[in-house]
Amino acid sequence: MMGLLIYSLNIIVLVLLSFALYKNVNHQSLKVFFIPALALKVLAGIALGLLFKYYYGFGDTLTYFNEACRYASIVETGMVDYIKSLFDNSAAPFQSNFYNQPRALLISKITSVFALITAHNYWLTSVYFSLIAFGGLWALACTVYRHFGNKLAVLLALFVFPSVVFWSAGISKESLSVAAVAWLVSSFINYTKNRSSISIYSLLLDVIALLLLWYLRYFYAGVLILSVVSGLVTMYISSRSVKVSSYPIYQLTIFVICGIVMTGIVSLTKYNFHLENIAGVIVKNHDALVEKSDPGEIIQFENIDGTFISIIKNSPEALFSGLFRPLPSDGSGLFFYLSQFENSVILLLFLTCLLSLKEKTTSSTRILLFTGLCYCAILATFLALSTPNFGSLVRYKVGFLPVLLLIITINNPLIKRLNDRLFT
Repeated sequence: MMGLLIYSLNIIVLVLLSFALYKNVNHQSLKVFFIPALALKVLAGIALGLLFKYYYGFGDTLTYFNEACRYASIVETGMVDYIKSLFDNSAAPFQSNFYNQPRALLISKITSVFALITAHNYWLTSVYFSLIAFGGLWALACTVYRHFGNKLAVLLALFVFPSVVFWSAGISKESLSVAAVAWLVSSFINYTKNRSSISIYSLLLDVIALLLLWYLRYFYAGVLILSVVSGLVTMYISSRSVKVSSYPIYQLTIFVICGIVMTGIVSLTKYNFHLENIAGVIVKNHDALVEKSDPGEIIQFENIDGTFISIIKNSPEALFSGLFRPLPSDGSGLFFYLSQFENSVILLLFLTCLLSLKEKTTSSTRILLFTGLCYCAILATFLALSTPNFGSLVRYKVGFLPVLLLIITINNPLIKRLNDRLFT
């Protein structure tokens, strides 16, 4: 009886949270898609759990939740003890299975809060995570639609594309990471388009999102900081100089210089980012994953030996692979067929998007484009180099895939034509 009451209360809370999110939608034309998009995201999270629980029999989503339940059980000895264990590892009455994996430990502790309020129910916890991911993506959708229109592009990029829907749902680092990335990108777009609209509340949420992203997926956060700061500096200089704002080549030059400077600054923030370490870290991760993978499931790079020269030589292939592979020539099996089809669509959208490159853009829009391309290109390259296994790559690239999809669909003549036919 108590369990039924707890489950019912959680369902009510989830419905109220969803309704609050729905009420904040200012675009009536987007509102009609809110419930279907949210339902799809929730179902994707449940499907993720079913896949790993009943098909594979193991997976990060299950281990995170099991560890979370251990932490949630500490509350039986007292709420104070439980809260202490969240902030002090030594306060827990056991050694965590993730004691040497700080990001896995963090996601387990976060999950334990939801495990506690759902009475250790995996599926309700999964719905909370999916709702958080959806909230971040919905904020980005509203922002993009307000400034750029093209309803079809927004829906496809954020709520329909299979990898974005599936891999940013359920109990996973990606759910919270994508929510944080989406919120921060939305904030950046709002700032470039209307600086007066930025509030203290929004800035506080930006800080929370950035800290969460840094501790869960520091490589997403590092590249996002590099890209966004370069964009903000370029935007500031452009606003002070008519000549700079009028010529894209000047803006691009400033952006690249800022990017180089920010690369040096970001490299000081973490051991794995240090310029003398990063090549070795990439190769170490690459070799460890190659050793565990079948030859047909990985990207075959040439002579990666831990030097910057080998990284640079393989970067063009890594960039292409990170953005567009696996393609029909890569592997076989249901997983590969689904990913191959999806990436073929991405490649087609990218090629058709090139047709609109000459379209006139505003100064701030160009800077947004530079920022987005920088973020996607750097992440795609280094993820492919360090994570050459296609299965892992498809999951990790969800950190930049929403941004990439928005770039290649917003001004895409094919998507625009379809949008006009469907929604006008």
